[in-house]
Amino acid sequence: MLSGISAWVVGSLNAWSSVRAALMRLITSGGSIWVMLASRVVQSRFYESLPRPGLAGNRITRWAILTAQNRRKYADTDQCHTPPVDTTMPPRNTNTMRVSGGDARGIRLKGPSVAGVRPTTERVRAAIFNILDDRQVTDRIVLDLFAGTGSLGIEALSRGAAWADFVERNRRQSLDLQENLTRAGYARAGKVYCAEVSRWLEQPPSDMPSTKAYGLALLDPPYRMGDPAPTLWAVWDSGMLDAEATVVVGHSSRITLPEQVAGLGQYDSRRYGDNAVAFYSCRP
Repeated sequence: MLSGISAWVVGSLNAWSSVRAALMRLITSGGSIWVMLASRVVQSRFYESLPRPGLAGNRITRWAILTAQNRRKYADTDQCHTPPVDTTMPPRNTNTMRVSGGDARGIRLKGPSVAGVRPTTERVRAAIFNILDDRQVTDRIVLDLFAGTGSLGIEALSRGAAWADFVERNRRQSLDLQENLTRAGYARAGKVYCAEVSRWLEQPPSDMPSTKAYGLALLDPPYRMGDPAPTLWAVWDSGMLDAEATVVVGHSSRITLPEQVAGLGQYDSRRYGDNAVAFYSCRP
């Protein structure tokens, strides 16, 4: 039965193609609009003449005919199942983020341009700086490690920090970070170092004053690095923290950080879905 229906469908399509070709020749040779309307009528009559062996059979037959026509229509563009995409409107750019508070509040920053960079969300950034006291941020020298887009360090500058150093190993992302500093108006209030964090901590740049002491260190390493405790040890061993420094560490909520890391003691910890944040302070 199916083979009979298929043969009838193919024959009907061939007949309709011949009629349509004749109409198109008439139109292109100077036919009037009435000929075009007549072609619509013929097409309508063609579909109405299809067999109706029941609702399901009728739908299957019509689907077979329309699919065959669609394949012929898009055969040259290899788009048999979907019509051509309209590219006249550019895609919406969602690769941006905003400063959540302070003098630069609401300014949009450029999002990550490198795969694997996971910027701290605006919600988590706002929560971090709501937990920190003003004295832990205002007039402090800030160190932003694994800086990525620089959103954490820029947030600190917006809330009154005196200076911020950013360490990001990816060259392209470092350039975008510098652009974000300019967007936020802090191009002269921070410096971007393109370097591996562990190496940078072991061998600080020669142009950095040896007396520089960071009052606030912000760490948000990629989750694929696993436990950030070794980086905490490296920060402490670098001797770059002042006596009253605060260290904020972003990490996966699946990891539990130790209460004590060298001279750093954890005094607070928060969880935000898959993200967690631990707060450390220097202890004598």
